[in-house]
Amino acid sequence: VVNTNATTYLFEEVVELDAEAKNGFTVTWYTSFDVSTGVGSGEVTSVTMGAAAANVYVVFARVGYTLNVVAYTQNADGEYEENATGGDFSATASGAENKYLHGSVITLTAASSQGFEAAVWYTSFDASTGVGTDEVTSVTIDAADETVYVVFTREIYNLTIDSTALNGGVVVSGAINNTENVYSVRYGKTVTLAITLNAGYDELTLVINGETKLDKEVTVSEQAPISSARTYEYAYEVNGETTVVVSAVAQEVSYTVYVGIQNIGADKILKIH
Repeated sequence: VVNTNATTYLFEEVVELDAEAKNGFTVTWYTSFDVSTGVGSGEVTSVTMGAAAANVYVVFARVGYTLNVVAYTQNADGEYEENATGGDFSATASGAENKYLHGSVITLTAASSQGFEAAVWYTSFDASTGVGTDEVTSVTIDAADETVYVVFTREIYNLTIDSTALNGGVVVSGAINNTENVYSVRYGKTVTLAITLNAGYDELTLVINGETKLDKEVTVSEQAPISSARTYEYAYEVNGETTVVVSAVAQEVSYTVYVGIQNIGADKILKIH
């Protein structure tokens, strides 16, 4: 808004120049202005009238504001860390670098890496709870700097334990929860499979998605405690398929009976070794 009290002035009269800029704009008076370049010269706040008409130019320019983008990525333990290792993102609109004019609409885009859910943009985010508010896909710059948050959350994979052929049990450490031998595990998490063989079994085969990971046969040194249960551990990083099937198979101990006949005189004595 330009405020003037008159359009004609007396010789040597001093005219005060006054204008009010709206929110998000600045106002400047010039004695000359090139609209093609947006450059003015002779910045003034008043004009002293001479013997001819005077021209002045009032210019309302939009203010440039900063858009701050903060990225959070969930780690395999479920905590959110300030980094963008979970994918790539961009904020695009007209403006120099990350300076945007008042009223600019900025489109927010992101591409998640393998093992991460689709990224979500928020106007606020609490890393301690993993909760964001005001989910957005674009931002309109008002009369202040803005901050948005892009969040990459890991996918949850199912680790299914099939131990029907195992004379013992399997315990998974590092999973989020367990429901009827189905363990929920975040992408990239290394879990420990503790596989117990009951007494009387001496061979163990662990297969994950059709690939043998552990093929354990009781050695001679383990023959003595074969009457007791034994536990073997295997570390597995969940980073590929959304459903991982783990099967463990035990082989029962087989014993060989040797029968020998020894003659002592006319008697025959049967000995079993």
